[in-house]
Amino acid sequence: MEFIANLWPILMVVLGLGFVIFIHELGHFAVAKWAGVKVEKFSIGFGPSLVGFQRGETYYSLSIIPLGGFVKMLGENPAEDGQDAIIDPRSYLNKPVGHRMAIISAGVIMNIITGLGFFAMAYRLGVPFMPAVVGFVVAGGPAYESGIRPGDEITAIDSKTGVTFEDFLRTVSTSAEGQSVRMDMKRAEDGSAYDVLLTPTIRAGRLKPEVGLGFPQDILLGKPAISKMPGTPATAELPKDLKDRDKIVAVASAKGEWTPVDSNQKLRVELEKVRSEPARLRVVASEEVNAAPREVLVPAVHAMGLGLKFKAGAVTSIQKNSPAALAGIQQGETVSTVDGKPVDPRTFSAIAFDNAGKALKLGVLDASGKSRDVTITPRLEPAAFGPLGLEENQDIPALGLTIFATPVIAEVEPGSAAAAAGLVAGQVVTKIHLITATEESADGKPSTKKPEEMSYQIASAPATDKAQTSGTPLATIATVLRQLDMVKVREVAVSVAANDKETVVKLAPVPAPGQFLVDRGFGQLNLIRPLPPQSMGASISRGISETKRSIGEIFGTIRALATQRVSRKLLGGPVTIASQAYASASEGMGLFLKFLGILSINLAVMNFLPIAPLDGGQMVFLIGEKIRGKPLPESFLALFSYMGLIAVLSLMVMVLYQDILRVFGLL
Repeated sequence: MEFIANLWPILMVVLGLGFVIFIHELGHFAVAKWAGVKVEKFSIGFGPSLVGFQRGETYYSLSIIPLGGFVKMLGENPAEDGQDAIIDPRSYLNKPVGHRMAIISAGVIMNIITGLGFFAMAYRLGVPFMPAVVGFVVAGGPAYESGIRPGDEITAIDSKTGVTFEDFLRTVSTSAEGQSVRMDMKRAEDGSAYDVLLTPTIRAGRLKPEVGLGFPQDILLGKPAISKMPGTPATAELPKDLKDRDKIVAVASAKGEWTPVDSNQKLRVELEKVRSEPARLRVVASEEVNAAPREVLVPAVHAMGLGLKFKAGAVTSIQKNSPAALAGIQQGETVSTVDGKPVDPRTFSAIAFDNAGKALKLGVLDASGKSRDVTITPRLEPAAFGPLGLEENQDIPALGLTIFATPVIAEVEPGSAAAAAGLVAGQVVTKIHLITATEESADGKPSTKKPEEMSYQIASAPATDKAQTSGTPLATIATVLRQLDMVKVREVAVSVAANDKETVVKLAPVPAPGQFLVDRGFGQLNLIRPLPPQSMGASISRGISETKRSIGEIFGTIRALATQRVSRKLLGGPVTIASQAYASASEGMGLFLKFLGILSINLAVMNFLPIAPLDGGQMVFLIGEKIRGKPLPESFLALFSYMGLIAVLSLMVMVLYQDILRVFGLL
């Protein structure tokens, strides 16, 4: 049964992709027959024929290379067809220009109609979608500084309502240089409305424009439901009855009252409150009807450290309307103390959260070193679950600001390995080299897998100073310490500088006293919701809108590629298309039909680009012939055709090369 279940999506992919190609060629074939052109061959695929048959004057073939198809008409290639191409009245060459235009454009028109039909059928069946809810906000990014917070909802994009998170991603990734995106938002905590105007940017190392918003997450657990994090105590047992697609419905401390949760944001808040102790979760099996709730106990997870505390640096960004903004803290100032104690960048976020709704006294230094006291009231904003980039700074969500964690050692924990190695306050960390620990194999024997090694040059200034003296990635101390929390590291080689000397000290990561992770290793799924089956009228209306959107997105993507706003690394060839088709087919017929609709529209638009030998290139020749009153010069046709062929072949080689790199995990 499992074999049949896996075979069905493959069969759907083969039939679906074949049908899209068939429809395109059928358009050419049908209009050619209508125009009285002799069609010699109708082929799905290229190269030698696998199977075929002769019916009348046409040979119908399924060929060995499944990368498209063609309709062979008499006179379409005069050099090959000889004298018949000139004298036969049924030759393509002897038909009026208008008829030839109709034949050339028929495939594209059929694909657009078919794409619209696929979209309409998908909405008639019902399709899953990703709600336009903010999952995480990249600290210090455009969205962060505009005041967007995790859990907020996007209600409109450029005045278009009823949007999904996919709509947001498409709008941002296909934006032009300097183009701004207006988003109407709804605040998660109170439902209040606000709007922002964001200009997408391309961060270092990224492949397309972004504004710094991440996918929304569900309170459904994925697979594995929970992983053992590096800071999980060795004696702690992970709950074995926490399963894939369990839904977390309530959270409590070991002896506290249950607090219901119905969103990822509320889950994060409650987990932050009990981060230092085992958390009780009430879960239900979401795929079982009337499933009884179960209670599971999840151990607390320590943050990992090196026995070092680092000096806090300048404020690198301020969130609009945040407690920090309302308190008058400015970018470039330094928060030096919190309630009279020196600020530790790693614990600052937790201290601010624990004092939500209370007055908190901060010592602030301006750029000249002048000190002042600031009283601030933190909000109930937990630590982010989102990924941290190599040049990100330390986020303090409860205050709405980010700070730079300097590489200057502020304190060495007494009795730690760092103290034993002779590290002292005032030394500066310049480089860090991590060696991961190897896990045991399933049979308990040591793994033969080679440990990974990662080297980082440590940033001495905020991310605006991206100076780099070597090819080693630049990272902040905050980012490297976060790596220790996420990856089991065996050894850390720390290069430190003091008194014009640089020494290397090897340390083993250890649990940081009093520091705990909000994310205990939960494998949460992205937030996906079903769109119920729509009426026929609504399905057709949505299909028309989806068709228009797809055409616009393709042209936007072409423009972004041409201006290098989007990296060519995101392009994919047959392997990528097939893998995406398989993934959508595995998720259900509605999603697969929507994928086929997108593929059909892509085939239509790409085929009509003014490049020979594509249909669009042939249309350019016909338009020139119509204007000129006679065929274009052979020299021009040959040059244009050779240039187009080189462009098409170059593109095919590039996407096939990138497919190969993806298969071997090199891209």
